[in-house]
Amino acid sequence: MITEEMLCAAAARSCELYTADLESGYNADVLHEFSPAFEKKIRKLKRRADHPAFMAEKVAVKYGNPEAMKSKLMDINAWFLK
Repeated sequence: MITEEMLCAAAARSCELYTADLESGYNADVLHEFSPAFEKKIRKLKRRADHPAFMAEKVAVKYGNPEAMKSKLMDINAWFLK
């Protein structure tokens, strides 16, 4: 029969071996190269996230009347100085 101490020791040893195996093939000097398609998707997501319409929802919830604030913020002309 396996005692709890034996099981804990075996789990700790298993963790050490697993971690050592993962680290054996790791090279921190090699940077990952993302595909052009992935980079294009990320640029598109960033452009959407920076758009005033998306920011309006995030900002509006911080005010007492979020719907009124959202309608004001959705007006893109209100975002720029004239």
